Amino acid sequence: MILVLLKALYNLVHSQVPVWGFLQGVGSLILGIINPFLQPAVALVLYFTPKWVIVLAGVAMFLEAVIISAGLFFTVLRVIKLLNPLS
Repeated sequence: MILVLLKALYNLVHSQVPVWGFLQGVGSLILGIINPFLQPAVALVLYFTPKWVIVLAGVAMFLEAVIISAGLFFTVLRVIKLLNPLS
């Protein structure tokens, strides 16, 4: 946790792009403070959650990834078709 806080302070001070570095540093600082309390809470929730709910969530995340990948693939194909003067 101390290393995460030091990294967050480093990001606050030494950032190439001030706004993004500042936001990244603040985010790291907040996560460094919350993370030790968040991990046991997530473990408890997962322990008491029925297994079928976890499997259903995994299937939903997989389908979401497939849909996003397909959309990106067809978008790239459409852009290639628009940029190709021979078609």
